[in-house]
Amino acid sequence: KFRSEVGTCSEWSGILDPGYSCGGDDKDSAWKAYAGYEFNRYVAVEAGFAKLGEQSETASGTVSLFPATIRRERRVWTVTGALVGSLPITRAFGVTARLGMAYWNEEISVDASDSVGSQTTTGAGPAYGIGLLYGFNRNAGVRVEWERFSDVGDDAHASDVDLVTVGVVYRY
Repeated sequence: KFRSEVGTCSEWSGILDPGYSCGGDDKDSAWKAYAGYEFNRYVAVEAGFAKLGEQSETASGTVSLFPATIRRERRVWTVTGALVGSLPITRAFGVTARLGMAYWNEEISVDASDSVGSQTTTGAGPAYGIGLLYGFNRNAGVRVEWERFSDVGDDAHASDVDLVTVGVVYRY
């Protein structure tokens, strides 16, 4: 599940006349894929790709008495690298923690009545998370994990992106 902060809509006050309305959707489904190498049962490295989802925001009002609607969409994906620590609690159950970097790409498109524009921004920032691992057997298991990707986006739209995933782990 993708969750991040959307603007407060206050940035539209310089464009739309007073009394405009604004709303948004900052939740979307996301997915990730990763591969790694386990040095031992406590330490591993992982590299991955995540599509962090999409946000949308719509503002409606007037500009010099003419009706206007502004719609902004934000799409984010990232490539990650992390050091992953594991702490086995029982033979089948364990806790994981990760610390690494995320290299992100953000696409923002704005549709303002009759004009359309877009912007692509790239950057990097810290990524970290915690999770629970349950092993069905030596090779297969399931991992539930929370991850945070910090300061994703250009300066005007930067936010932390939280991602909660449930995934299958396969070791060979």
